[in-house]
Amino acid sequence: MLVFKKFINRGLGFPSCEFFRGLLQFYQIELVYLNPNSILQISIFVHLCETFLGIAPHAALFKNFFYIKSYPGNAHQHPIGGANIQA
Repeated sequence: MLVFKKFINRGLGFPSCEFFRGLLQFYQIELVYLNPNSILQISIFVHLCETFLGIAPHAALFKNFFYIKSYPGNAHQHPIGGANIQA
């Protein structure tokens, strides 16, 4: 996985659970494609499932609440890609 050093220097932490890695593989994206808010959305979802619902996070449930939006748009992709998680 790739991540910008400045994100880590500013205190970015991200979930390294199996669900997170599986989600990246499912959508065929790298960590560097996601902005910090998208990583936070995934973290919140994992916390909700494990703590409040008492279940393991599941991709099908994730897809009911969130979708991946490419930016700047599907027609004009950057060479390194880009993705944002939207509720």
